[in-house]
Amino acid sequence: MLDEDQGLRDALRTELAGRTPPPARGGLAEVVGRGRRRRRTQQLGAMVAAVVAIAGTAVAVNAVVAVPHAPPSAGTATTASPTGADWPRADLPAPTSTGSGAAECRPSNTGGDSNAGAVGPDLRNRMADALRAVVPDATVHEIETRSTSYLADVTDADGTGSVTLAVHTFAGDPLAVADQQAFDSLNCEPPKRRVLADGTVSQIYPPRRYDPVGLSIQDVRIYRPDGELYRVETQNFASGVGSKPDVAVPLRPSRDTLPLTEAQLAELAVALAG
Repeated sequence: MLDEDQGLRDALRTELAGRTPPPARGGLAEVVGRGRRRRRTQQLGAMVAAVVAIAGTAVAVNAVVAVPHAPPSAGTATTASPTGADWPRADLPAPTSTGSGAAECRPSNTGGDSNAGAVGPDLRNRMADALRAVVPDATVHEIETRSTSYLADVTDADGTGSVTLAVHTFAGDPLAVADQQAFDSLNCEPPKRRVLADGTVSQIYPPRRYDPVGLSIQDVRIYRPDGELYRVETQNFASGVGSKPDVAVPLRPSRDTLPLTEAQLAELAVALAG
């Protein structure tokens, strides 16, 4: 710490400690008091100027007094995003890089493909209710699909994206299978994970972007103790089916952002995990 910085702190402490209630107005005491306060202020100001010259304005201001930061104005970049899930990351070693130059990594272990299950009526209703609850300002349009999956388009001010739910089955311990599939999305950092007391494991993978077309996908997987795996994916493109399901639709983004933030995807997983 600079000597000038420490001297400034000491002067400030002395100034604050020496303050007394203001005397009654008028008279010689008030005049003398004002003179002393003015002199102390001038001395403190001179020390601030010295620190500014040596250490820079930001250091000097922080040395004088810590002021709570006001909320950032519109357009100001912040380091923490309220849209991210607050789950901790899985404690797993990073996988080997693919060496392609992109931020993609080769899975260190693989759990293999699991068997497809069915999205029953109860799960379909839970999914629909939970989806509408986490995106209250968006319009959710459910697409008629097979019993093996759930598909819905989500439209808000940024455009239309889609959300899917598929059910699979697996054998083994939910946590062990979650570890095996932790890097299935070619992610280079471990997924965020939430483990319940009953053994249910939910993990959110980082979003994947496919350039140059600009497609984005993010998914969360829920591994249940009964051997069922729920996989929810959110995508920045519309389903392209519904009105003309027999017509092939080119796969292209219909919005810049995903229709659900990571925090909303986590809320959806919490509702489905129960």
